[in-house]
Amino acid sequence: MRFRDGGGVRLHGEIGELWIGPTKVGLLYRWQLEGWERDWRLDAERYRLEPAANGNRNVDLVLDFRIGELRASGSIWTDFVADGTSHRAIVIKGGALKLQRAVPAKEATGASHR
Repeated sequence: MRFRDGGGVRLHGEIGELWIGPTKVGLLYRWQLEGWERDWRLDAERYRLEPAANGNRNVDLVLDFRIGELRASGSIWTDFVADGTSHRAIVIKGGALKLQRAVPAKEATGASHR
């Protein structure tokens, strides 16, 4: 994760998840997110959406990193197909990025290392 001057962010990764409410509806492959805390754009080389997406453009992103998990809500800006198979390129834009830091294993269990 790399923050730019002035609070901007530029992230990239191999796989991300798309959710609608409590239901995981798809995956993003080779994605890049760039922008600001409340104004960002994600471009993915490929995506897969399940029929459960049912034409809904409003999605939540879940992107995992070593230091934690980034969650964000956004809208799909490109045409898309929700048929459970892989397709080329998708763009999602949104705001309100939220990073949840991972809890180290020793803190999660209360154990200590020597």
